[in-house]
Amino acid sequence: MEYIISNMLSSEFPGNLVVERITSHSLQGKILLQVEVSMPPDILIRDAMKIAEEAEKHILEAFSNVIQVCIQLRLGHAISQVNH
Repeated sequence: MEYIISNMLSSEFPGNLVVERITSHSLQGKILLQVEVSMPPDILIRDAMKIAEEAEKHILEAFSNVIQVCIQLRLGHAISQVNH
């Protein structure tokens, strides 16, 4: 699942978002995700928050067993491609 989410977000938000880490927790057959992402240092905070909200929606729509997604933003870090 982590690989699919990483690829999905990288293709939906090219150049704006790199998935650094995905942590999943299972609770009674449902999944809660914590997704840590890097964004370009010059992105405005409101734009970063909007992208994070859209990313959450994409994940929730794509996976019926995911009930919660928390995106953690790492702003001000240079984006480097992370291979998962």
